[in-house]
Amino acid sequence: MRSYLCLGILFCCLAAALNSASAEEAQPYDFYADAMGYDPASGLYTARGNVRIEGEGLIITADQVSYAPDQGIIHGEGSIVMRMGQDRMEGDRLVYHLEEQRGFFENGRLFISESQFRVRGRRIERTGERTYVVDDAGLTTCEGERPDWEITASRISLTLEGYGTLNHGAFRIRGLPALYTPWLFFPAKTKRQSGLLLPEIHLSDRHGYEQLQPLYLALSESSDATLYYHFMGKGPDRLGLEYRKLWSSEDRLTLRLDGLKDEDPTQTAVQEGISRDRYWFRMKQNLAFAGGVQGFMDLDLLSDIRYMDDFKGGTLGFTKTNALFQKEFGRELDPEKEDTRTNRLLLTKTGEVFRMEGEVIWEDAVRRRTQDLQDDTVQRLPRLSLSTRRQRLLDLPLYHVFEGESVYFHRIDGERGTRLDLAPRVYAPFRLGPISAEPSLGLRQTFWHSENPLEETSSGYHTENRLLYDARMDLFTEVYRVFDGGPIGADKIRHSLQPRLTFEYVPDKDQNHLPFFDDLDRIEKKRRLTYSLTQTLTARFKEERPGEEGPQDTYRDYMRFKISQDYDMDRAETRGEKPFSDPKAELSLWPLPYVRLFGDITWSTQEAKWSAYSSGAEITRDAHYFYAEHRYASEISASLHLRGYLALREDLGLLWDYERNLKEKIIQKQDYGLRYNAGCWQLDLIYSDDKDDRKIGFYWTLTGLGVLEHSLDESFLP
Repeated sequence: MRSYLCLGILFCCLAAALNSASAEEAQPYDFYADAMGYDPASGLYTARGNVRIEGEGLIITADQVSYAPDQGIIHGEGSIVMRMGQDRMEGDRLVYHLEEQRGFFENGRLFISESQFRVRGRRIERTGERTYVVDDAGLTTCEGERPDWEITASRISLTLEGYGTLNHGAFRIRGLPALYTPWLFFPAKTKRQSGLLLPEIHLSDRHGYEQLQPLYLALSESSDATLYYHFMGKGPDRLGLEYRKLWSSEDRLTLRLDGLKDEDPTQTAVQEGISRDRYWFRMKQNLAFAGGVQGFMDLDLLSDIRYMDDFKGGTLGFTKTNALFQKEFGRELDPEKEDTRTNRLLLTKTGEVFRMEGEVIWEDAVRRRTQDLQDDTVQRLPRLSLSTRRQRLLDLPLYHVFEGESVYFHRIDGERGTRLDLAPRVYAPFRLGPISAEPSLGLRQTFWHSENPLEETSSGYHTENRLLYDARMDLFTEVYRVFDGGPIGADKIRHSLQPRLTFEYVPDKDQNHLPFFDDLDRIEKKRRLTYSLTQTLTARFKEERPGEEGPQDTYRDYMRFKISQDYDMDRAETRGEKPFSDPKAELSLWPLPYVRLFGDITWSTQEAKWSAYSSGAEITRDAHYFYAEHRYASEISASLHLRGYLALREDLGLLWDYERNLKEKIIQKQDYGLRYNAGCWQLDLIYSDDKDDRKIGFYWTLTGLGVLEHSLDESFLP
């Protein structure tokens, strides 16, 4: 079947190029040549030497051309080249009817710029408005007379936006036939078309031999679907569906559903809540309504907590699905290991000075649901909010903002009820010489109406309220100096110091009797001073840019260093408590355009030692890529992550992705591979091993035709 898939792709290349010619309507043409003549007997115009014929969207050059005006036919010989935009067709002899837009090339060669396809044929003929015939055809994206791979056929006949036939087709490697089909009937459409896609194939310890076969369905101009059949040598087969609908750039939907029926789950699986029907449904949708109202829907429904771990690779796996949603919607899924999956519908309306939101959130606690445990997960059904932007208060030197929220909290087991929260705030910014000051005062009024059915003494719904105020003062400034560029080649270097001091105050208020749904229900007292210092180095270069006069300014960051710490006045007045928080420093360096160094470190004031740190480097130069990061948190975790690609030659390289838990001395992930890139094709051989499964697979890519891949994510590949 693979031969049919590869050979069937030939129609896409020819149809795309030839279709551009079919769209051209008859236009007036201009003729240029070194010498031109006319033969009254035959009625032919002749042109010799640097012949050039131009019409809208079409340029023909040749050594010699004759033109019969009564027939509208051009005969061309010698180095004939026809250009249609960036595409190019050439041959030894051309016969072409300008008005009817039909004719043929002998020993023709066609280059399609967008896809880099090269098509050849002993004769490439356009027989009608949408019909073509190519004799002794060949297709490749490789250069040279003997390409690394090529699809050949004795004859191809096709009708654009219709169907075509291929006779005696073969897939050849370095001229040697590897696959053959005597005849192939295929759809000759330049638009989206239904059909089988290249499969994913890999071997693993867990599932044995696997093949994921996709079937693409073009349902309409604005919607399509892909059906998946996942064969597994060990275990039941899996089915999948992907559906996409596009109404506009702001109104679109993508969903994926896959699952299987496990007729014989293990006893351990049953105890973990894994049923016979296993599935994962995820969907994201953007909605556009009248009046500027926007909607965002996220659904994530999982049959059991082990499903994503059992099927984490391939197109339907977590990483590729998450990357798809991030690319199309700018929103990600919950983390792969998170067993509480968020389902949300959000409606927003934004004006010049306000923003309104209406939201429904259901947190699906998969473990509690499948194992029949008590579920006190908080749901928001719904949440309504109104906020305003900072704006001037009358003609006073004051600014104000407002945030208001009303939420109904629901629990399957536990307290539930409604909360109304109103929070206005006033700012009074001013300057003290070079220092900017911004004092602000906030007021928060909160009401609850709730009940707890699990309490034996509960008498139904009851009402509570709380009134709090808070105060804040921000002081900040910037001091900088500009130096000459010095040895780094910059024109100027700007060194900036940005100190900031913030004081926050919240009075002490007993709130233990209030309902508790989230952190807003317990606002702790606060008398906290936060101070930080940020330093930056920014270089300015003078560079010449094509199309612009004189040198232009470009800027590049060299260094960013920030150190911060808190001082808690309440802790200072409490015996045994240390008022200073653990100071933290963060550093980013770009010593060279292709090098980034980064790290952060935290000092424990209580234990008098470094409590946490991380450091890393990222290097990207030419085809080489290297990333390394080490993280450490005292008594909690330690890890090492290495990822990269090393180009041994222009066409050969090593790639790797390695993660290790240093605290538990466990390898979390290790992928090692070899990549060979011949320009028009590429092969990646990869061995993958994590703590649960091992895989051996490959990426085989024919440039322009697609990729035959294993289930390993390609996200780490450079």
